[in-house]
Amino acid sequence: MKKAKHSKQDIDTPLSPDNGVLLYAGIFILAFVMRVIFVSQWEGLPYGKAPLLDAASYDAWAKAIADGNWLRATAFYQSPLYPYLLGLIYKMVGHDTLMAGLVNALLSAGGITLISAVSRKSFGTAAALITGLLGAFYQPLVFYAVPLMKEALLFFLLAAFLFFAVRAFDNNRMRDYLLGGLFLGLAVIARGNALFLLPVFYLIAFIRFKRKAIINSLLSLVLFILCLLPVTIHNYVVSDDFVPVNYADGFNLYVGNWANADGTSSYPPEVSTNPVQEEIDTTLIARDRARLQGPEAVSRYWRDRAFTYMKEHPFDTLKLAKNKFVAFWSNQEAFDNHNTNFIRENFDTALKVTYPWFGVVSVLAAFAAFAEGGRKRRYVVVLSAMLLAYMASLMLFYVTERYRFPAVAFLLPLAGAALPAAGRLYREKAYVRLSCSLGAAVCFLILALQPIPSRSISPPAFNWGLLTSMYADTGDYKKAVVAMNKALALSQIDAGFLPIVRGAEAEERLGNKAESERLLNMATELFPKASGAWYYLGLMKEKKGNLDGALKAYRKAAETGSRYTNSYVAMARVYWNLGKPAKSEDMLKYALKLAPYDIEIAKMLMEIQSSRRR
Repeated sequence: MKKAKHSKQDIDTPLSPDNGVLLYAGIFILAFVMRVIFVSQWEGLPYGKAPLLDAASYDAWAKAIADGNWLRATAFYQSPLYPYLLGLIYKMVGHDTLMAGLVNALLSAGGITLISAVSRKSFGTAAALITGLLGAFYQPLVFYAVPLMKEALLFFLLAAFLFFAVRAFDNNRMRDYLLGGLFLGLAVIARGNALFLLPVFYLIAFIRFKRKAIINSLLSLVLFILCLLPVTIHNYVVSDDFVPVNYADGFNLYVGNWANADGTSSYPPEVSTNPVQEEIDTTLIARDRARLQGPEAVSRYWRDRAFTYMKEHPFDTLKLAKNKFVAFWSNQEAFDNHNTNFIRENFDTALKVTYPWFGVVSVLAAFAAFAEGGRKRRYVVVLSAMLLAYMASLMLFYVTERYRFPAVAFLLPLAGAALPAAGRLYREKAYVRLSCSLGAAVCFLILALQPIPSRSISPPAFNWGLLTSMYADTGDYKKAVVAMNKALALSQIDAGFLPIVRGAEAEERLGNKAESERLLNMATELFPKASGAWYYLGLMKEKKGNLDGALKAYRKAAETGSRYTNSYVAMARVYWNLGKPAKSEDMLKYALKLAPYDIEIAKMLMEIQSSRRR
């Protein structure tokens, strides 16, 4: 009996001989090696050389932080933790995206190891091994360990939170509560929807330990708040406004709840999907339509619009809730930023040996939840409650692949327990519970097979179009033209205007100026309301010395996109070259009004004003 008791203690003791060190080391090494291989391959792909959307925004923000710009000019719009981590890396080793990828790989592999430890504590060693293998080869977990994005960090923080939360629910120790609160606080700074896990954490603790959990919970809550406090203070100091973490929540709520929403990432046409321009657009719309100033007021404007829509269209809101539920459980992915399946199919990388199916994990987890619901009820309840809280956080807003994938932190321990539980039930001849477990798995298989809204699936033409821009950014102009032609051959409309104008840029660089101008004119004909198409046409004319033609194109860009700051900066440049400094100054003043925190525009304006005074 003493030996059995000692073994049980060993599982909880970090340095004991029977704590699974070899198992965890093996899982960590396997997961880390998989990600390191993909990191090295990613650096050779156009995606690695030309960061996309959120990754580009974080990269620029991190470089500014590394250069000493620790305070932002206004409250945080995007969640700040990852850019500051990235900025610290750049400060230490320079602008090294490979090193940043290795740190992401380390975080991802560490998170999988922690999840395996949760699985071992909850369901045994066999479950932990399977959990580790599932996590090591799960495609989104491998993929999002690489781009300059916050997903790997968020997954690690949620895994660490779950690890200490499960321990706290076992022994009610203060240390585990404190560490749980710490990692959850950091997770909220990485992405705000992690806040939904906070009430679940303390509610489970109170149900299990009643009044004995109050002191530990309060101390943990204090530490949680202290994590957020520096961010809140920063926001108040720079904007004189109360923004606890960031102020994108109002617009994100609106994206998931407006007339043309589909439950996934369906942006209104007046707002750019580029994070930097998105902040400008959402701020100016709130100011122009409701005369609201300040970050919190901007968020409240979009939040109120979303709640008004939900109140006035209850049946449509229910339909959206159904779409979000399906999108959460579907085996299909609502892609956001990157189409991982497209990359897997068109490039030779480690992704080819991963499995991309969320449905595999969800079906296995559903089976285990019923199979272990009696014997390991406490752990099943904890994992299920955390999962449901995270799902609720997405259903209030919207569901995409990279928003959904952290949920596997709560699914993987259950998924790992499925096969061992099935074997145990068969050996015990517990055929009723085995049948119920299979029934649950079939239900989730049916959910996994449900299609998500077609608008959420990025078509091949769009993905080839993205490659066009990336090849142009990295100077590989021949490949840019090839990618553009593939995109246009599949669908000109799905490709959009951007690959056409970037393909035109590539043709010009290759010396094919007539073809370049033909493409730009085609872009403005196909997409007459695309500001970017007119802007690039203006650039082409400006390079040729046709300043009047360039000015006309830039004006058209400004008309079609009133908040397109590049067009006003370009007009300022042309007016200056035409000998009209007053007009140039007016354009820059308006551009700075649109983007009041743009340092480069402010510098240009100061230079022109200084030159005029001389």
